Amino acid sequence: MAEPVCGMSQDEFYEALVSFGVPGNDASLIGYGALKKKSFTWQNDESVSESAVGAANEFLAKNNAGIRVSVFSGKWGKTVWEITVTEPQAVRAQPAGGVPGHISLPF
Repeated sequence: MAEPVCGMSQDEFYEALVSFGVPGNDASLIGYGALKKKSFTWQNDESVSESAVGAANEFLAKNNAGIRVSVFSGKWGKTVWEITVTEPQAVRAQPAGGVPGHISLPF
């Protein structure tokens, strides 16, 4: 069985994003970011409306996904997508020989 995303099945998460107007491939990548709490970017040829991105971000915030989605116009008519982790998962222990007063974050 697939690991749930934000307390719902991966299919439910995906279908919700698609219902807002997020293209399918991008919805899958957003789901991956929410599941793994990873920041990353990608680009493709599919356009997306600002209202779809806004609805997706409202959905992500409401469901405590811990990520935010941004889109930008890229070169050659591409759309650049960016997933940003909005809340660090945990603070790791400082490695031996680390700088006093500094902590290591998970990114």
